[in-house]
Amino acid sequence: VVIYTCDEIMRGDRLAAFTPEPVRAPEPAGTPAFDEAAQILFADAGQLLGAPRRFMVIDRGADQAIHPGQRLTLFRRESRGERKPIVVGDAVVVAVRRDSATIRVDRVNDAIAFGEFAAPQRKAEPAPASARHQ
Repeated sequence: VVIYTCDEIMRGDRLAAFTPEPVRAPEPAGTPAFDEAAQILFADAGQLLGAPRRFMVIDRGADQAIHPGQRLTLFRRESRGERKPIVVGDAVVVAVRRDSATIRVDRVNDAIAFGEFAAPQRKAEPAPASARHQ
């Protein structure tokens, strides 16, 4: 029995058992590691651009320490000069495979397309005790 489909079922399609990922709360926001960025491979089926609440796939997964609930900063690089990152949004990892991950776009301030980047956010390091008491 098919309970839910994302698209129409057509002759020749194959059905497979579905095991849902457990829902995980997103981690607290951190600092983007732009030098460890993944590349966005593609968006939802039939979609060319990422938008809030839509899914995209990146080229990094468990082998690169990507994990469910991890926050990502979505960005592109300047076309000239130092090629600084231009932040275009935020996303959260919702499912991970060995070499890829599915992300849910949470916020955008510009269109997000395949080929752009997703930097994993790293937890902010707490200040040393001596620095907190000065």
